[in-house]
Amino acid sequence: MMGPLTQRLLAGALYHGRLWAPYFRLRGQRRRPASAVLFTFHRIVDAHTPYLFKGPTVQTPVAWFERLMAGLRRYYDMVSLDQVVQHLESGQPFARDCVAVTFDDGYEDNYRLALPILRRYGIPATVFLATGFIGTGRWLWMDRLEQALLQTCRPHLELEPLGLPGRLPLAGLVRRRQANLRLSAHLKTLAPPALEAALAALEQALAVDPGRYRRTMLTWEEVRALARAGVDIGSHGVSHVILTQMPRDQALAELESSKTRLEAELQRPVRHFAYPNGRAEDFDETLCAAARGLGYRSVSTCIWGRNTPSETDTFALRRIGIGGDLPICLLRVERLLHAGAGEARETA
Repeated sequence: MMGPLTQRLLAGALYHGRLWAPYFRLRGQRRRPASAVLFTFHRIVDAHTPYLFKGPTVQTPVAWFERLMAGLRRYYDMVSLDQVVQHLESGQPFARDCVAVTFDDGYEDNYRLALPILRRYGIPATVFLATGFIGTGRWLWMDRLEQALLQTCRPHLELEPLGLPGRLPLAGLVRRRQANLRLSAHLKTLAPPALEAALAALEQALAVDPGRYRRTMLTWEEVRALARAGVDIGSHGVSHVILTQMPRDQALAELESSKTRLEAELQRPVRHFAYPNGRAEDFDETLCAAARGLGYRSVSTCIWGRNTPSETDTFALRRIGIGGDLPICLLRVERLLHAGAGEARETA
Protein backbone atom coordinates (compact mmCIF):
# COMPACT_ATOMS: atom_id res chain seq x y z
CA MET A 1 0.00 0.00 0.00
CA MET A 2 1.31 3.44 -0.92
CA GLY A 3 2.30 5.87 1.82
CA PRO A 4 1.12 9.50 1.84
CA LEU A 5 4.31 10.84 0.22
CA THR A 6 4.20 8.22 -2.54
CA GLN A 7 0.54 9.02 -3.17
CA ARG A 8 1.28 12.74 -3.47
CA LEU A 9 4.17 12.14 -5.84
CA LEU A 10 2.18 9.75 -8.03
CA ALA A 11 -0.90 11.98 -8.09
CA GLY A 12 1.16 15.08 -8.90
CA ALA A 13 3.10 13.32 -11.65
CA LEU A 14 -0.06 11.98 -13.29
CA TYR A 15 -2.00 15.22 -13.00
CA HIS A 16 0.64 17.75 -13.94
CA GLY A 17 2.15 15.43 -16.55
CA ARG A 18 -1.26 15.28 -18.28
CA LEU A 19 -1.37 11.52 -17.81
CA TRP A 20 -4.71 11.37 -16.01
CA ALA A 21 -6.70 10.39 -19.10
CA PRO A 22 -4.55 7.36 -19.98
CA TYR A 23 -4.33 6.45 -16.28
CA PHE A 24 -8.11 6.42 -15.96
CA ARG A 25 -8.48 4.38 -19.15
CA LEU A 26 -6.02 1.77 -17.88
CA ARG A 27 -7.70 1.62 -14.48
CA GLY A 28 -11.08 1.22 -16.15
CA GLN A 29 -9.92 -1.95 -17.87
CA ARG A 30 -9.77 -3.76 -14.55
CA ARG A 31 -12.72 -6.16 -14.31
CA ARG A 32 -15.06 -5.00 -11.55
CA PRO A 33 -18.59 -3.62 -11.28
CA ALA A 34 -18.88 0.13 -11.73
CA SER A 35 -19.78 2.01 -8.54
CA ALA A 36 -21.16 5.33 -7.35
CA VAL A 37 -19.30 7.63 -4.96
CA LEU A 38 -21.39 10.14 -3.01
CA PHE A 39 -19.56 13.29 -1.94
CA THR A 40 -20.79 15.21 1.10
CA PHE A 41 -20.21 18.90 1.79
CA HIS A 42 -21.56 21.39 4.33
CA ARG A 43 -20.53 25.03 4.04
CA ILE A 44 -18.92 26.64 0.99
CA VAL A 45 -16.79 29.63 2.02
CA ASP A 46 -15.06 32.50 0.25
CA ALA A 47 -12.73 35.34 1.16
CA HIS A 48 -15.62 37.30 2.68
CA THR A 49 -16.74 34.47 4.99
CA PRO A 50 -15.60 34.73 8.63
CA TYR A 51 -15.08 31.22 9.98
CA LEU A 52 -12.87 29.05 12.15
CA PHE A 53 -11.60 26.21 9.99
CA LYS A 54 -12.63 22.74 11.23
CA GLY A 55 -12.01 20.61 8.14
CA PRO A 56 -12.29 20.58 4.34
CA THR A 57 -15.75 19.00 4.26
CA VAL A 58 -17.09 21.28 7.02
CA GLN A 59 -15.93 24.49 5.33
CA THR A 60 -14.96 24.06 1.69
CA PRO A 61 -13.24 27.01 -0.06
CA VAL A 62 -15.25 27.98 -3.13
CA ALA A 63 -12.24 28.02 -5.49
CA TRP A 64 -11.26 24.50 -4.41
CA PHE A 65 -14.87 23.34 -4.76
CA GLU A 66 -14.93 24.57 -8.35
CA ARG A 67 -11.64 22.83 -9.18
CA LEU A 68 -12.98 19.59 -7.73
CA MET A 69 -16.26 19.83 -9.65
CA ALA A 70 -14.36 20.45 -12.89
CA GLY A 71 -12.03 17.49 -12.23
CA LEU A 72 -14.84 15.12 -11.32
CA ARG A 73 -16.88 16.20 -14.35
CA ARG A 74 -13.91 15.46 -16.60
CA TYR A 75 -13.38 11.86 -15.47
CA TYR A 76 -16.70 10.56 -14.10
CA ASP A 77 -20.38 10.52 -14.88
CA MET A 78 -21.94 13.17 -12.63
CA VAL A 79 -25.36 11.86 -11.65
CA SER A 80 -28.20 12.70 -9.30
CA LEU A 81 -28.91 10.85 -6.08
CA ASP A 82 -32.17 9.72 -7.71
CA GLN A 83 -30.18 8.03 -10.48
CA VAL A 84 -27.91 6.29 -7.98
CA VAL A 85 -30.88 5.01 -5.99
CA GLN A 86 -32.68 3.82 -9.13
CA HIS A 87 -29.70 1.63 -10.05
CA LEU A 88 -29.36 0.28 -6.52
CA GLU A 89 -33.07 -0.52 -6.25
CA SER A 90 -33.21 -2.29 -9.61
CA GLY A 91 -29.84 -4.03 -9.35
CA GLN A 92 -28.99 -2.62 -12.78
CA PRO A 93 -25.22 -2.05 -13.06
CA PHE A 94 -23.86 1.45 -13.55
CA ALA A 95 -22.59 2.01 -17.07
CA ARG A 96 -19.37 3.49 -15.63
CA ASP A 97 -18.11 4.88 -12.37
CA CYS A 98 -20.17 7.86 -11.28
CA VAL A 99 -20.26 10.59 -8.65
CA ALA A 100 -23.17 12.32 -6.91
CA VAL A 101 -22.88 15.54 -4.89
CA THR A 102 -24.72 16.16 -1.61
CA PHE A 103 -24.78 18.93 0.99
CA ASP A 104 -25.88 18.59 4.62
CA ASP A 105 -27.67 21.03 6.95
CA GLY A 106 -28.91 23.84 4.69
CA TYR A 107 -26.35 26.65 4.63
CA GLU A 108 -27.17 29.78 2.64
CA ASP A 109 -23.85 29.56 0.81
CA ASN A 110 -25.10 26.38 -0.90
CA TYR A 111 -27.37 28.73 -2.85
CA ARG A 112 -25.08 31.77 -3.06
CA LEU A 113 -21.74 30.10 -3.84
CA ALA A 114 -22.25 26.43 -4.76
CA LEU A 115 -25.26 26.70 -7.08
CA PRO A 116 -23.54 28.89 -9.73
CA ILE A 117 -20.70 26.36 -9.95
CA LEU A 118 -23.04 23.38 -10.15
CA ARG A 119 -24.97 25.08 -12.96
CA ARG A 120 -21.76 26.05 -14.79
CA TYR A 121 -20.68 22.41 -14.99
CA GLY A 122 -24.13 20.88 -15.31
CA ILE A 123 -23.78 18.90 -12.08
CA PRO A 124 -26.89 17.70 -10.21
CA ALA A 125 -26.92 17.86 -6.41
CA THR A 126 -29.01 17.09 -3.34
CA VAL A 127 -29.24 19.40 -0.33
CA PHE A 128 -30.39 17.82 2.95
CA LEU A 129 -32.13 20.36 5.19
CA ALA A 130 -32.52 20.49 8.96
CA THR A 131 -35.93 22.13 8.72
CA GLY A 132 -35.96 23.66 12.20
CA PHE A 133 -33.28 26.13 11.11
CA ILE A 134 -34.55 27.14 7.67
CA GLY A 135 -35.95 30.66 7.53
CA THR A 136 -35.94 31.00 11.32
CA GLY A 137 -32.82 33.05 12.05
CA ARG A 138 -31.61 30.23 14.30
CA TRP A 139 -28.15 28.68 14.15
CA LEU A 140 -26.93 25.13 14.43
CA TRP A 141 -25.13 24.78 17.73
CA MET A 142 -21.70 24.51 16.11
CA ASP A 143 -22.28 27.75 14.19
CA ARG A 144 -23.53 29.50 17.31
CA LEU A 145 -20.32 28.49 19.08
CA GLU A 146 -18.22 29.68 16.15
CA GLN A 147 -20.02 33.03 15.95
CA ALA A 148 -19.50 33.64 19.67
CA LEU A 149 -15.77 32.92 19.41
CA LEU A 150 -15.41 35.14 16.35
CA GLN A 151 -17.22 38.10 17.87
CA THR A 152 -15.93 38.13 21.43
CA CYS A 153 -13.41 40.72 22.57
CA ARG A 154 -12.40 38.64 25.59
CA PRO A 155 -8.72 37.52 25.60
CA HIS A 156 -9.60 34.20 27.22
CA LEU A 157 -12.54 32.02 28.23
CA GLU A 158 -13.01 30.72 31.75
CA LEU A 159 -14.27 27.14 31.44
CA GLU A 160 -15.79 26.78 34.89
CA PRO A 161 -19.29 27.92 33.75
CA LEU A 162 -19.21 25.01 31.29
CA GLY A 163 -18.25 22.51 33.98
CA LEU A 164 -14.67 22.20 32.71
CA PRO A 165 -11.38 23.10 34.39
CA GLY A 166 -9.05 25.91 33.39
CA ARG A 167 -9.29 28.61 30.74
CA LEU A 168 -8.79 28.87 26.98
CA PRO A 169 -6.69 31.66 25.46
CA LEU A 170 -8.49 33.48 22.62
CA ALA A 171 -5.88 35.92 21.34
CA GLY A 172 -5.72 35.48 17.56
CA LEU A 173 -7.56 33.24 15.07
CA VAL A 174 -5.26 30.26 15.67
CA ARG A 175 -6.15 30.10 19.36
CA ARG A 176 -9.83 30.70 18.62
CA ARG A 177 -9.76 27.84 16.16
CA GLN A 178 -8.17 25.59 18.80
CA ALA A 179 -10.81 26.68 21.31
CA ASN A 180 -13.54 25.95 18.77
CA LEU A 181 -12.29 22.40 18.26
CA ARG A 182 -12.00 21.71 21.99
CA LEU A 183 -15.38 23.18 22.86
CA SER A 184 -17.07 21.44 19.93
CA ALA A 185 -15.82 18.06 21.15
CA HIS A 186 -17.33 18.77 24.59
CA LEU A 187 -20.65 20.26 23.43
CA LYS A 188 -21.25 17.41 20.99
CA THR A 189 -21.62 15.02 23.93
CA LEU A 190 -24.44 17.00 25.61
CA ALA A 191 -28.15 16.30 25.41
CA PRO A 192 -30.24 19.17 23.94
CA PRO A 193 -31.28 20.87 27.25
CA ALA A 194 -27.72 20.75 28.61
CA LEU A 195 -26.35 21.91 25.24
CA GLU A 196 -28.63 24.95 25.19
CA ALA A 197 -27.66 25.85 28.75
CA ALA A 198 -23.95 25.49 27.95
CA LEU A 199 -24.23 27.72 24.87
CA ALA A 200 -26.07 30.40 26.85
CA ALA A 201 -23.42 30.26 29.58
CA LEU A 202 -20.66 30.48 27.00
CA GLU A 203 -22.22 33.52 25.32
CA GLN A 204 -22.55 35.24 28.67
CA ALA A 205 -18.94 34.46 29.57
CA LEU A 206 -17.77 35.80 26.19
CA ALA A 207 -20.00 38.91 26.47
CA VAL A 208 -21.43 38.54 22.96
CA ASP A 209 -24.82 39.50 21.57
CA PRO A 210 -26.46 36.67 19.53
CA GLY A 211 -28.55 39.33 17.82
CA ARG A 212 -25.40 40.37 15.92
CA TYR A 213 -24.57 36.91 14.62
CA ARG A 214 -24.34 36.50 10.87
CA ARG A 215 -27.10 34.54 9.09
CA THR A 216 -25.81 31.14 8.02
CA MET A 217 -28.90 29.12 7.04
CA LEU A 218 -31.11 29.17 3.95
CA THR A 219 -34.44 30.96 3.77
CA TRP A 220 -37.45 29.12 2.37
CA GLU A 221 -37.36 31.32 -0.73
CA GLU A 222 -33.74 30.30 -1.32
CA VAL A 223 -34.72 26.65 -0.85
CA ARG A 224 -37.44 27.05 -3.47
CA ALA A 225 -34.95 28.76 -5.79
CA LEU A 226 -32.58 25.80 -5.40
CA ALA A 227 -35.42 23.44 -6.24
CA ARG A 228 -36.40 25.50 -9.31
CA ALA A 229 -32.77 25.29 -10.44
CA GLY A 230 -32.96 21.49 -10.38
CA VAL A 231 -31.35 20.83 -7.00
CA ASP A 232 -33.07 17.96 -5.17
CA ILE A 233 -34.10 18.78 -1.60
CA GLY A 234 -33.93 16.06 1.03
CA SER A 235 -34.55 15.88 4.77
CA HIS A 236 -31.91 16.08 7.50
CA GLY A 237 -34.41 15.99 10.35
CA VAL A 238 -35.72 19.01 12.26
CA SER A 239 -33.39 19.76 15.16
CA HIS A 240 -30.15 18.21 13.82
CA VAL A 241 -29.93 16.19 17.04
CA ILE A 242 -28.47 12.71 16.54
CA LEU A 243 -31.55 10.50 16.34
CA THR A 244 -30.22 7.65 18.48
CA GLN A 245 -29.62 10.17 21.30
CA MET A 246 -33.31 11.18 21.38
CA PRO A 247 -36.34 9.41 22.82
CA ARG A 248 -37.54 7.03 20.12
CA ASP A 249 -40.91 8.73 19.62
CA GLN A 250 -39.20 12.10 19.08
CA ALA A 251 -36.73 10.61 16.61
CA LEU A 252 -39.54 9.05 14.58
CA ALA A 253 -41.43 12.35 14.69
CA GLU A 254 -38.40 14.14 13.23
CA LEU A 255 -38.33 11.76 10.27
CA GLU A 256 -41.99 12.46 9.56
CA SER A 257 -42.40 16.14 10.38
CA SER A 258 -39.34 17.24 8.41
CA LYS A 259 -40.63 15.42 5.33
CA THR A 260 -44.11 16.90 5.77
CA ARG A 261 -42.74 20.45 6.11
CA LEU A 262 -40.51 20.15 3.06
CA GLU A 263 -43.29 18.75 0.90
CA ALA A 264 -45.62 21.55 2.01
CA GLU A 265 -43.03 24.23 1.20
CA LEU A 266 -41.94 22.73 -2.13
CA GLN A 267 -45.18 21.13 -3.33
CA ARG A 268 -43.28 18.02 -4.44
CA PRO A 269 -42.35 14.65 -2.93
CA VAL A 270 -39.28 14.41 -0.69
CA ARG A 271 -37.58 11.11 -1.40
CA HIS A 272 -34.27 11.15 0.46
CA PHE A 273 -33.11 11.50 4.07
CA ALA A 274 -29.64 11.92 5.61
CA TYR A 275 -28.89 11.07 9.23
CA PRO A 276 -27.47 13.92 11.37
CA ASN A 277 -23.81 13.08 12.02
CA GLY A 278 -24.32 9.80 10.18
CA ARG A 279 -21.88 7.46 11.90
CA ALA A 280 -22.73 3.79 12.40
CA GLU A 281 -23.83 4.42 16.00
CA ASP A 282 -26.13 7.28 14.92
CA PHE A 283 -28.84 5.10 13.36
CA ASP A 284 -30.35 1.63 13.67
CA GLU A 285 -32.74 -0.78 11.99
CA THR A 286 -35.81 0.76 13.60
CA LEU A 287 -35.00 4.17 12.12
CA CYS A 288 -34.30 2.64 8.70
CA ALA A 289 -37.63 0.80 8.79
CA ALA A 290 -39.44 3.97 9.83
CA ALA A 291 -37.88 5.94 6.97
CA ARG A 292 -38.97 3.24 4.53
CA GLY A 293 -42.49 3.26 5.94
CA LEU A 294 -42.74 7.04 5.57
CA GLY A 295 -42.02 6.80 1.86
CA TYR A 296 -38.35 7.77 1.72
CA ARG A 297 -36.48 6.00 -1.08
CA SER A 298 -33.04 6.30 0.48
CA VAL A 299 -31.15 7.25 3.61
CA SER A 300 -27.58 8.57 3.48
CA THR A 301 -24.96 8.05 6.17
CA CYS A 302 -21.46 9.47 6.61
CA ILE A 303 -19.87 6.02 6.58
CA TRP A 304 -16.95 5.96 4.17
CA GLY A 305 -17.38 3.81 1.08
CA ARG A 306 -18.64 3.35 -2.46
CA ASN A 307 -22.11 2.21 -3.52
CA THR A 308 -22.62 -0.78 -5.81
CA PRO A 309 -25.89 -2.50 -6.81
CA SER A 310 -24.75 -5.88 -5.52
CA GLU A 311 -23.50 -4.56 -2.16
CA THR A 312 -25.33 -1.43 -1.04
CA ASP A 313 -28.57 -0.99 0.89
CA THR A 314 -30.36 2.18 -0.27
CA PHE A 315 -31.24 2.87 3.38
CA ALA A 316 -27.57 2.95 4.38
CA LEU A 317 -25.86 4.80 1.53
CA ARG A 318 -22.17 5.52 2.05
CA ARG A 319 -20.69 8.96 1.50
CA ILE A 320 -17.20 10.43 1.53
CA GLY A 321 -15.60 13.76 2.29
CA ILE A 322 -12.20 14.62 0.86
CA GLY A 323 -9.89 17.62 1.12
CA GLY A 324 -6.42 18.53 -0.09
CA ASP A 325 -4.94 18.96 -3.53
CA LEU A 326 -7.11 17.98 -6.48
CA PRO A 327 -4.71 15.25 -7.73
CA ILE A 328 -4.78 13.60 -4.28
CA CYS A 329 -8.56 13.80 -4.18
CA LEU A 330 -8.93 12.15 -7.57
CA LEU A 331 -6.42 9.45 -6.63
CA ARG A 332 -8.30 8.71 -3.40
CA VAL A 333 -11.56 8.36 -5.34
CA GLU A 334 -9.86 5.95 -7.73
CA ARG A 335 -8.40 3.92 -4.87
CA LEU A 336 -11.85 3.68 -3.30
CA LEU A 337 -13.46 2.60 -6.55
CA HIS A 338 -10.85 -0.09 -7.13
CA ALA A 339 -10.41 -1.25 -3.53
CA GLY A 340 -11.48 -4.61 -2.21
CA ALA A 341 -14.83 -4.74 -0.43
CA GLY A 342 -13.32 -4.47 3.05
CA GLU A 343 -11.00 -1.58 2.24
CA ALA A 344 -13.81 0.24 0.39
CA ARG A 345 -15.79 0.45 3.63
CA GLU A 346 -13.01 1.72 5.84
CA THR A 347 -13.45 5.08 7.52
CA ALA A 348 -11.38 7.84 5.95
